[in-house]
Amino acid sequence: MPAQRNLDDERLLMVAQLLNRLIPAALFSGSLLGFWMMARCSRLWIEAGYCELLCYPMCCITMVTIALRDDYATGYRAARAALETALVRGHGGLEEARAQHAFGLFACHWFQPLIDDLGHARAAFAGLLRAGDLEFANFTFFNALATLFDTCAQLAEMDAELAAAIGFARKTGSRHSEQAYLPYRQLARALECKTHARGGFADADFDDQAHLAAIRGNAMALAFYHTYRALGACLFNDTAGLSRHAEAAVGLSRHISGFYPTALAMFLQSLALIEQLRVTDEAGRPALLERLGASQTWLAARAADAPMNFGHLHDLVEAERLDVLEQPWDALQRFERAMRHAGAQQHPWHQALITERAGHCYLRRGLEDAGRALLARAHAHYRQWGPWVRRGRCATPGLFWTPALQAVCGIASATPWTMRHCCAPPRPWLPNARCRDWLREWWSWWAN
Repeated sequence: MPAQRNLDDERLLMVAQLLNRLIPAALFSGSLLGFWMMARCSRLWIEAGYCELLCYPMCCITMVTIALRDDYATGYRAARAALETALVRGHGGLEEARAQHAFGLFACHWFQPLIDDLGHARAAFAGLLRAGDLEFANFTFFNALATLFDTCAQLAEMDAELAAAIGFARKTGSRHSEQAYLPYRQLARALECKTHARGGFADADFDDQAHLAAIRGNAMALAFYHTYRALGACLFNDTAGLSRHAEAAVGLSRHISGFYPTALAMFLQSLALIEQLRVTDEAGRPALLERLGASQTWLAARAADAPMNFGHLHDLVEAERLDVLEQPWDALQRFERAMRHAGAQQHPWHQALITERAGHCYLRRGLEDAGRALLARAHAHYRQWGPWVRRGRCATPGLFWTPALQAVCGIASATPWTMRHCCAPPRPWLPNARCRDWLREWWSWWAN
């Protein structure tokens, strides 16, 4: 394609320019017209020759192949060829920047390391600023925020990116973009224990009901809200919230076809189905297992194409599925594989979550020493990733809360622990009866 002849027909050049400018509006309208425009531009390039105005539509073609044919490979290859052509034959102008943005947003992560998306997003933002396209410069944060949340070594790295994204959207009047970015900010605040309720999004600046009312007509923002609300529920062990929001996120995924968060939505729905299987009787299991099988088939295909991004997520769901089906040895082997693969990639919360869930599986199977060691390791992963543990707002008391200690304190049973349950601040060790009284008081406070 870099050596292909130039498009020199004046009428077709005007057609290319018109379609190039109409595609974003058509996509946001929610109709299939935008898909037709992308396909028409791609055909025009193949039949009539290269024109820089056709690079951006061709880089968007992954949306079409995914939505209409569930074909990730064809769209990726076409988009990559278009971007390479733009980089070779372009001059760092507007169309090259728009093409780079589209490739990173819709195609790159399905076959290349997720971190590559961030490079495309930042290069596109710089190019779009130089070209004066502030609208598209706003859109680059869709990719940057999703990528950074899953790859940043420290959650604090999100603060600067969130401030830049929301600040730029407000400065340029892009309410549509701002509404989509707010869930990232609220999840980061929840993980830092800055929201009103543990794991909730509501705080002094954000109200869930008001936000949902404001984005009723913004399907993309709704998709982001439910996806990251589901992720928050997963990280805070809110099973009901996970099921509710993951179901909604998957239903809205068609509005963000090709975006990386669609994979998160499918992964989270799989975990929600696992939790439902744990409490469902035999009569209700076949339907849930069928849905879980469909999700796993999809995730397995993504893992085959990009194991560095999705392999460990597929292994985690498969391990949980085998555990639910009472195949503990196979489940433990899958957990080991998931932890090994996650540790080889730069996905901090993935690694922590997989290690935590493996620890709980080991405990359920009576492997207490190994399970507690895994929970301690998961706690260390969370502490390294997020500031909320370092600040003493959350801890891992479940590592040490044994049945014997419950008996000493006069407590009959304990709720399952997770890495992020909020606990009281550390207090001095007290002797004898005062110690037992304080432990009983502490447990009562935490359980409520």
